[in-house]
Amino acid sequence: MKKKLISWIGRTDLRAVQEGDIVGLGPIAQAIRALSFDHMKELLTEMEQQAKHLNSH
Repeated sequence: MKKKLISWIGRTDLRAVQEGDIVGLGPIAQAIRALSFDHMKELLTEMEQQAKHLNSH
């Protein structure tokens, strides 16, 4: 059976990009580090604009 990770991009995931030294790894990164997955899908939440902004830099 294939393992899939389906998660939303949360506030802590976004903070971890800019404030990793304060918050550490975000929950998605922690799951990826601890477990193995065949497929991953992130769902954007109300913070979609913030995620797009972070990815554009």
